[in-house]
Amino acid sequence: MRYLNDPFKNSIMFAASLFLACSAYSQSSLELDGVWISSASNARGVVQKKDDGSFVVTMSYPSGHSDIYLGIITGSDISNLCSVKGVEPFYACFSATVDSTTLISATLESCEDTQGLDICARLPSTFNLARDIYYSISGIWQTTPEKYFHVDDQAGILSVVEIDIANGDTEDLSGTRNGNTGKVCSTDGDGICADFIMSSETSMAAEIVSCDSAAACLEDPIGTVVNLLKVF
Repeated sequence: MRYLNDPFKNSIMFAASLFLACSAYSQSSLELDGVWISSASNARGVVQKKDDGSFVVTMSYPSGHSDIYLGIITGSDISNLCSVKGVEPFYACFSATVDSTTLISATLESCEDTQGLDICARLPSTFNLARDIYYSISGIWQTTPEKYFHVDDQAGILSVVEIDIANGDTEDLSGTRNGNTGKVCSTDGDGICADFIMSSETSMAAEIVSCDSAAACLEDPIGTVVNLLKVF
């Protein structure tokens, strides 16, 4: 790739690319594969890791450019994360620390301009990388010893069956999710709608926000908050 028209943007883009290191955390108990966003440029990257701890990251920038970076990670420490010589118009290396599954702090260690674009002077000395983690909602969720919800997620479209094992009653709900939040409503016209937010892979909370009839509101008052635990 070439950066002939906007060296400042290019330098910021490269700095963002350091985020790719985070995904190479293959030798740690933390799972860091996925898309990370740089605080310096809003660049996005797709990471592929190998069993030996090496990784390849293809960065995509708002300008439409793309880059490739190579690196190695040991534990939570990332060192010698460098651009590919002869491919980019600079050669820079970063170090970074994986602070959590959603945050990485990065530091510029060295930089050399190779094509006279004066990119190195524009690289930030430090910056953070962040990402959102979207939890899987499909499965069996429990609210009380007698009440369960069987949830199926197909590309953000939710199908839910409420099961009350105490009396054998069931009720169908449907809805949508966006990231870790969403909304479901009863499908029979005499139930409720609830907003939910997932806080982990196994826990979420739902709040009843509307009901279709006086009887439904009496059984499940608006404002009621229900905690759910994934059991399967």
